[in-house]
Amino acid sequence: MKRLLVFLPLMVLMAKDGSVKWDFDPDADFARYKTFAFVPLPEQEKKGVLADPRLRDQVRNLIAGAMELKGIHEVPRDEPHDLAVRFWVAARTKEELISVPNTDPIMYWGGYPPYLTGAWSYWYNDVVTQHYHEAILLVDLIDRPKKDLTWRIYLTEKIKGDGSGWANAQKNIRKGLERYPPTAEQKEEQRKKASKLGVR
Repeated sequence: MKRLLVFLPLMVLMAKDGSVKWDFDPDADFARYKTFAFVPLPEQEKKGVLADPRLRDQVRNLIAGAMELKGIHEVPRDEPHDLAVRFWVAARTKEELISVPNTDPIMYWGGYPPYLTGAWSYWYNDVVTQHYHEAILLVDLIDRPKKDLTWRIYLTEKIKGDGSGWANAQKNIRKGLERYPPTAEQKEEQRKKASKLGVR
């Protein structure tokens, strides 16, 4: 049964610098999925973030590692496989203002108190502007014979200049597959929630 996947409120996890959402088709035969191969996106790979082959490989490795932990093994694309895995990445530069309390104000006020108490009680803070990248990653697991979408992960991640966000992204991709494969109870719960939202 084809079904439009929607992100249900129960299936959202917030991380320190990002969030992950996932959804799945409760009618999919998850026990049948043993192998997967990545689907190329030629147009996406010519422009934007995925134009960098190193980044493409990094994202592929993060996804493949999470899939392997679930017992689904990668095979070459020209060999028979159960799931086609497609991913898309976008990034945007964002700006963040950080207020940093001044711990020793006298040093910065020419040796005189900054008069931040009593009648002059205004708290002094340094404000720092920090630029960072927010990456958006969409991962689709597609039933290859039926061409039906069976599982989707939507991840937003804060990527700093030191690249520290990738470690968190790896954790969140794994969280996006935490319920894979879903239990019978989780499938029924999914059907009820989808029904309430008018999704068939």
